[in-house]
Amino acid sequence: FEDYTVLLVQKAKPTPEKWVEKNAASLAKFIRSQKEKLDAAEIGEILVSRTQYSDVDMTVVDWEGAVIIAPNADYASDIALLKIGNYQLLRYRMLDESIENMLDKINEVFFKGKSRFHPTSDVVRQLAEHKLEVMIDFERAEQNLLLIGDWYSAKLYEAIQSELYLRDWKENLRSKMENLESIVGTIRDNFSFSLERFWGRFEMAIYMIMLFGYLYLFFADMGWIGP
Repeated sequence: FEDYTVLLVQKAKPTPEKWVEKNAASLAKFIRSQKEKLDAAEIGEILVSRTQYSDVDMTVVDWEGAVIIAPNADYASDIALLKIGNYQLLRYRMLDESIENMLDKINEVFFKGKSRFHPTSDVVRQLAEHKLEVMIDFERAEQNLLLIGDWYSAKLYEAIQSELYLRDWKENLRSKMENLESIVGTIRDNFSFSLERFWGRFEMAIYMIMLFGYLYLFFADMGWIGP
């Protein structure tokens, strides 16, 4: 996973807005960790998301980094929100990887298996348990939003969500979870049907064995089969 860089600035004269505009090219290169010169459109895109609590402070948020301007060096709350946003992004990425691994496992076990017999109920149970774990992790990531209280924090976190594409990740994961649930349900239904068919054949085999035994005893009693 990528690093996330945060620049802390205590003095930005004459105002944070003008200071950012004056140093826009350098700030954009710093945030993106690039040595090459960026064009005006790229610079504007990198520095577009700006949040202010007052006229003397500002926080600029981008996908790869941020700039926090605070005259009193009060950076802690903004850094905490950036950590929450990046942690949530990390969790979403891990959940996405977990779902992809689970889909690969389903594909390998149920569709590419060389064995004629499909896996037992243990495999279906493991898939269901893993899906539940993914859902729990997904909800835990959502709990971080409860830490946001005042209007400025909510506004800043809105910018963080937008720049880190957290809503897009969330919707993508929801879609994958729904698909996964549908696939696991289909597998469970098919497995139940296969199990019922197996037991039906097994009972038929037992019946045929018993019938053969009765016929053998009958023929033996009639003397048609020698001792």
